[in-house]
Amino acid sequence: MLDFISYNRFNTFIDRLVTVRTTVTSTSYVDNSPNDLFTSPIGTILQKRGNVFSYKYPGDSDFTIINYANNSIEKLCKKYEVLLNGGVNRNVTWIKTDNSPNKTWANRGVNVQECIICEIAPSQPCATPIVTYIIPTYPIPTSPLPNCCGDLGASVTINTLRVTTLIVDSITDCPPSTAGTYGQISVCENYLYIYDSAGWKRFELSNYY
Repeated sequence: MLDFISYNRFNTFIDRLVTVRTTVTSTSYVDNSPNDLFTSPIGTILQKRGNVFSYKYPGDSDFTIINYANNSIEKLCKKYEVLLNGGVNRNVTWIKTDNSPNKTWANRGVNVQECIICEIAPSQPCATPIVTYIIPTYPIPTSPLPNCCGDLGASVTINTLRVTTLIVDSITDCPPSTAGTYGQISVCENYLYIYDSAGWKRFELSNYY
């Protein structure tokens, strides 16, 4: 945790994010706000989901939320809640590319983690590929050699993909303002949006429990 909150690093981080939020509108912009700021082991994942921040060190099983580190950080995230929940850097994931004391991070876009679809068994491709390994994983498995079908960070066409938990984290404007891709899904406020050949359709959500 100290990698992110010591020496007022997190406050500087928020200032950088807010500056990007208020000055940048291009969706091609790459936000590198953690660079030259946060130390941590190589492979550490830092993610921003609106005004909620979390990290995961290599070997950790779960993410740790930074917002609850202390009262001042919690108040800071709340203060800029509206700004942090919008803009081109609303949802971003970064990965540490070198070890401490260096401070180099790579922007991985909106992916929670960089995933690849791999089959360990059977050796021949099956009809339903399964997500087996999360990258970065150290070491990358070599025995048996994974049969990798594609990188989820890019466009992959698969006959059937079985996912135990589907989390939709779309970069589509909220609400959608431009044409999408057939079958594209977006969650915005109290609506679920689905794009078909005629345009965006939406369904109002209601409380379940």
